[in-house]
This record gives sequence, structure tokens and C-alpha cells, in this order.
Amino acid sequence: MCQKKIPSLVHYQIIVVDLAAEISSHAHNLRIAANGIMNTPVHYLYLPLLDLQPLNDVLLQDYINLFQQIEALSQSVEIQAITANNESWVEDSQVEDNQVKDSLITLINFHCVMGLSRSIGVQVLYLLYCGTLTVYNYQSWVEQHYPQAHLKGAYLPKSLVETMANYKSVTC
Repeated sequence: MCQKKIPSLVHYQIIVVDLAAEISSHAHNLRIAANGIMNTPVHYLYLPLLDLQPLNDVLLQDYINLFQQIEALSQSVEIQAITANNESWVEDSQVEDNQVKDSLITLINFHCVMGLSRSIGVQVLYLLYCGTLTVYNYQSWVEQHYPQAHLKGAYLPKSLVETMANYKSVTC
């Protein structure tokens, strides 16, 4: 059988995680722009952190609550088929003409004022929580993707990294 390319209808959602305590958010304007341009849902989450405040000064449960909100938003959309390159191929017998395959892309933007500590640190904690990073590879990941980040041991302590990396395995 020959393969037939299925048209892909891509849906996006944006999750903005605002970590800046110093300035007011522009999430409302982002939501209006996204809906006006591409009819994209924008979700706004807020966890105010002071600049260079050690990340272990925040209660672990506050991070867990934030990450659970992100998970809930990511899973709340009805479309669950996700394709990395937005192209899907299937056998002719499996698809009728003009059938469209839906895909969902969730963009998560962790943001703070400078983008050198809070946003990257909380992103690392989230990726540890999800199991994407480990206690063994998170530092090399940061060095590769954010070489100018300020994530020294006093700011992102190894104990918090280990706790977050082990959290899911303990609770799931």
C-alpha cells in the first residue's frame, strides 16, 4: 500500500510562568495579541520570586503546586495527539480523503526580568520534576543551553535538585 500524507491541524497553547516580583505583568496584552493573531489560548501562572533569592527559600509545595498547574493545563486540552514535526504518515486504508490529524503544541515560557537566574532555575526544577533532567545531567544542560546563567550552588542548592528529581518517583 502506498502511504498518504494526512493534513495536520496544529493547535497551540501558551503557558506563561511569571516569576518576576519587581514588575507588573503584561499577560493580559499577550493574551489579547495571541487570540487576535492566531486564536491561541494563553494561560498565565504567577510565582513571584525576588531577584537572586535562593530557590530553596521557596516552599517545595509552592513549586509542586505550580508544576501540577502546568501539567493540568497541558492535559486539559482535548487534542492529545502530539507530533514533533507536524507531519504524519499512515496507510491509505486507515485514512479517508480529507481527514485531518490534530496535534497540540504547548509552549511554556518561564520568565523573569533578566532571564539569568529565576526563569532558568525554575525551568531546571520543572524539568527535574518531569524526569526530563536528572541530578547527573542538569548542570551540563544548563551550560549547553544557558551558558551565562547564574545558578551557583547557593542559588540552586544540590539538596533542592535532588528533592525535586526524586519527588515524582516518591509520589507517583
